[in-house]
Amino acid sequence: MLIVTKTALCSVVIAMMMVVIAFVITGSTIVSAFGTAMVLSIPILLPFIALYFMDIKSRKKPIEPLFYWLVLGAFIVTVILHIGWNYMMLADIMQKGSLGPEQGYWLLINLFGGFKALVVGAAIGVFCQLIYSGCFDKRSK
Repeated sequence: MLIVTKTALCSVVIAMMMVVIAFVITGSTIVSAFGTAMVLSIPILLPFIALYFMDIKSRKKPIEPLFYWLVLGAFIVTVILHIGWNYMMLADIMQKGSLGPEQGYWLLINLFGGFKALVVGAAIGVFCQLIYSGCFDKRSK
C-alpha cells in the first residue's frame, strides 16, 4: 500500500472512532454506534475506496494524474471537515455527558456538508493539478 493510502486509512479510522466513542459515551450499543459511524462517514469512505482501488491499479499501469488529484483533494477536504466536526461534537458530549439538541444537526452537517466538501475538494484538487502541470510539467516547455 502506498503511504497516501495508509495515511488515508488512518484518518478514516480516527474520524469514525470519534463518532463511535461519542455514541458509546451516551449509552448507545457498540453495534448501533458502528452503524451510525458508517452512515456519517459515507462522504469519507467514497474517496477512500477510490484511492484504495487507484493504489491497486497503479501497480499495473499509471493513473491519470488529474483524476488522482481530484480524488485526493476531495478526500483531504472531507477528512478535515469530519475530523474537526467530530472532535467538536465529541468534546461537547464528553463535557455534558449526553446528546443534546446541539448535536441534532450532526448527521446533516457530516453527511450533506461532507458531500459539499467532496465537490469543493475535487475542484481544489483539479486546480492544484492544473497549476502543477502548467508550472512544472517538462512536456509543456
